[in-house]
Amino acid sequence: MISQLTSAMQAKIGVGLFVLTILLFEVVFPKLDLRVSALFFEDTSCEVWARLNPDATRCGLFWLDHQLFYRWIRRILNPIPILAACCLVAALLAKFLNPSKVNLPSNTVILKGHLVSFFLGPMIMVNWVVKPLWGRSRPFQTIDFGGYENYTSVLRWGQECSGNCSFVSGEVASMAWLLLGIQTLPKHVRFVATMICAVLVLVVAYGRLAAGRHFISDIIFSLFLVFMCHLLGQLVSKNVNCP
Repeated sequence: MISQLTSAMQAKIGVGLFVLTILLFEVVFPKLDLRVSALFFEDTSCEVWARLNPDATRCGLFWLDHQLFYRWIRRILNPIPILAACCLVAALLAKFLNPSKVNLPSNTVILKGHLVSFFLGPMIMVNWVVKPLWGRSRPFQTIDFGGYENYTSVLRWGQECSGNCSFVSGEVASMAWLLLGIQTLPKHVRFVATMICAVLVLVVAYGRLAAGRHFISDIIFSLFLVFMCHLLGQLVSKNVNCP
């Protein structure tokens, strides 16, 4: 259904949902981030924590943060989007070298656009622009959850974090990019691939929440960011003449 809409209409829908989400987090439920993260936080005695951080209002840990199985899941899942991008590069290169012999499962314009969106979204915008620009501390780093830094809302550009900050989620953004790439696959596998990628997005999002590494707004806005970069990538691919 979404793929049948024009890029302009998709962009308008994305911007509209973006504005509504900002209103949700900033006006309607300004404490939603803290309340959702609190669901995954296990309170403990403050006797030890008080010595480490007297300013902390809560003492404890996010339950998933130190689980060994979670670390293994991350090690398995994190390379998948990068491998998918490498496969895209290989497919496009093979088509360029042997255009008459190589048949791609999708239009080369779509493939190029999706590859461009990988560099625009998860690589450049998420890690090089938004994270350092917003400077938002991760949940486990905030005073509200036993840390040392102050909590900052979505619209506030903070200076609590200097690198690898909370806003937005890079891992969720990468998995969302993988989900948006379903159209690059053969039609007969798209439904199954959609279900698998959707589950991966949910698993990664839940893990980042339960480990105290991201607020719920970090995750939601990473989806918006990747979606807009996806549209921009397709636009670039359609309008830039390249082999």
